[in-house]
Amino acid sequence: MATNVQVVDFLPQNIELIALSSNAKFKNGLIFISIPFLKIEDSVVVLYEVKTTGTGLIRNTAALITLDQTDANSANNESTVVINPYDNNSPLGLSKELIYLYRVGERLFDLSFNFKITNTSPKGLRNLQLSDDLSKTFGSSVSINDILLSSENDSKIVLNPNYSGFPPNTNLLIESLSYINPNDTLNIKLGFKIFLEDSLKNIFYNSARIEISNDPNTFDISTDGQNPDPDNNGKTSDNNTPTLINLKQPKLNPIAVTLSVIDTTLLAYNTFKVRYMVLLKNQTNSTLTNLIISDSLSKFLPNGMPFYISEKPLVSTTSSIKTNPNFNGSSDTYLTLPTSTIKPSAQDTLIFGLTFNFNSFLGPYHNQVRASVKDSSDNTYFDVSNNGPLTLSWLQDTTTFYINPSTFPVETLISVPGGFSPNDDGINDELNIELLKNVAIDKFVVYNRYGAKIHEVNNISQNTETISWNGKNRDTNSLVPEGTYYYAIYINNSNKPILGFITIKK
Repeated sequence: MATNVQVVDFLPQNIELIALSSNAKFKNGLIFISIPFLKIEDSVVVLYEVKTTGTGLIRNTAALITLDQTDANSANNESTVVINPYDNNSPLGLSKELIYLYRVGERLFDLSFNFKITNTSPKGLRNLQLSDDLSKTFGSSVSINDILLSSENDSKIVLNPNYSGFPPNTNLLIESLSYINPNDTLNIKLGFKIFLEDSLKNIFYNSARIEISNDPNTFDISTDGQNPDPDNNGKTSDNNTPTLINLKQPKLNPIAVTLSVIDTTLLAYNTFKVRYMVLLKNQTNSTLTNLIISDSLSKFLPNGMPFYISEKPLVSTTSSIKTNPNFNGSSDTYLTLPTSTIKPSAQDTLIFGLTFNFNSFLGPYHNQVRASVKDSSDNTYFDVSNNGPLTLSWLQDTTTFYINPSTFPVETLISVPGGFSPNDDGINDELNIELLKNVAIDKFVVYNRYGAKIHEVNNISQNTETISWNGKNRDTNSLVPEGTYYYAIYINNSNKPILGFITIKK
């Protein structure tokens, strides 16, 4: 006798449950069947009614999950039925192969597929359209990002830049610009990141569709693998096995990248330099080629903040990475050239620096880099950096730093212009001394060339960002003559004032 038997039916997304018998429960796309005890030769029947909501073959799998006893034969613990067989005489054929599946976070995965499209007709076919509705496979609540589409046949097809995997953007091609020649083959690759936070499922089946948009009789539903006609009977329409996606069997991402802040320097008032280190790791036993590291600094820095690359990308003399001397973080975001490679199981580093005017914004400043590579089969893989020195391809978090004025020499926190012209022309009529936040000033004093005090400001609030002087003598309230004047800025808790001179010219 078997006790506490648990069976689960993984309903595909393109099957909708209509009715279910009382001895089972339905939750999150799963039918749960709990059997407290089951005698030898006994059976339990669960009845439910479903309707299909998609085209092509649909695989529905039920599996024995657990029981109290040891199961001597686990080979018969799953059962699959296929729904929606159909036939047509279309010359089009389509296969869809899962190239790689990598876990890059908690319920976050990288996936890549290859579509192979064949035309067995002696004539070319125009208005070609390939569609793949990922919401029917994974559900509408998942998040799909970083979609990458590529093709080896760019002269024949035009990829749809608006493809999202969700209605209404489920078409991968611009049909009016896409065609396939007689007896020809096309290959298209699709990659994306998927986040399944609210889904408990790990087994999914996916089908795509190829068609001629103005001919409803010329189409095919994809079959799993590399060959649209795996039984070689000359008919692709009888091969429509959905592509299996098993999230329980992910691989390690071939490339991993991290980003760290290794040094920060306040160069002068309002001018700051930060140095970054990029650490890369090849997590395979083969050389990875076409290594491209990118950093869109203009997107990470606050809008409009001026910056420049003060330290060009640098690698060691033994590195196989080729740096890009034209990297500027805005119009050219590539730190490396496509000729870069990384050796099997190797780690490599790249260092670069930027300088920017922070305009009193002390942070936070966030940044991430992206690395992509190709393997020997020309498959493309990518990773987005995590913070710190450890390469964790399953984690993507931003590298963040703040500007802390308390750690810098106080004279670098104060900006005093060299002079001004108080002539009421509306241009540079006042002396404006800029202070960074948290700079505590006791007083500001101006002297003439004879050492007489002509201006003084006391009791300055710590939140003050600007100290101004209109050029008037404090005693006479009239403008002082042109010439050179001397100032002293007394810092809170400091015995040594900041001294300097300014020029007044009217």
